[in-house]
Amino acid sequence: MSEMFCVHTTHGYIPLSRISRITEPPAPRQDPDAAMAQIVHYTDAAGEAAEARVLHPIFQSDLLPAIPAPTGYEALRVVIDPAGDEPPTIRRSPIIAWRLDGQNAIPVTVGDDVSHAHVGIRAPDGWIYGPDEGERINSEEHWLRLVLTKAGM
Repeated sequence: MSEMFCVHTTHGYIPLSRISRITEPPAPRQDPDAAMAQIVHYTDAAGEAAEARVLHPIFQSDLLPAIPAPTGYEALRVVIDPAGDEPPTIRRSPIIAWRLDGQNAIPVTVGDDVSHAHVGIRAPDGWIYGPDEGERINSEEHWLRLVLTKAGM
């Protein structure tokens, strides 16, 4: 079986199977970028303990098991024009997988942004679930109004 998941570090790509833990630096350092970096503790090819700085932030959800998503599910997010010249719109991103966290499924999209904040899920039958648990909405326009109202806009 081939290794599927790796972490991109200053020492290259490290397979998850060789990583023993991921830590945050204990205190800010002189280099502001270093102060924010996570450290991967792993076993190198020679079997020795080693450390490397992570090049891209790792979130706990990134380490959860994932399964492929059936075709037709989309993550919906509200896009607000910073200048305020355009009305809010909906950005749709196809869901390609689900990360499993207990009884919850976290959607994974292509180019998933750092926040992992998906506000709504549109199912293949057109129903939209969210922004709150248990909510089921039958149109994108109604969903957008609901999200904006809850945000006080």
